[in-house]
Amino acid sequence: MGWMTTAEAAEHSRHHPKTVERAARSGELRGVQRGGRGGSWRFQEFELDLWIKGKGKKRDANAR
Repeated sequence: MGWMTTAEAAEHSRHHPKTVERAARSGELRGVQRGGRGGSWRFQEFELDLWIKGKGKKRDANAR
């Protein structure tokens, strides 16, 4: 698959679109913002999968 919009990325990752955007703005999730600041984001499936796996590892490490 090519590039996904924020809505598509949110559906793929099962996260809220705002969560996906926050992760992209913080650098936790790699993406490209089109149109400069305030523009729409695009994400690659590979990067989303890495982000999802990383979030799972963090949760597992903190679980008691």
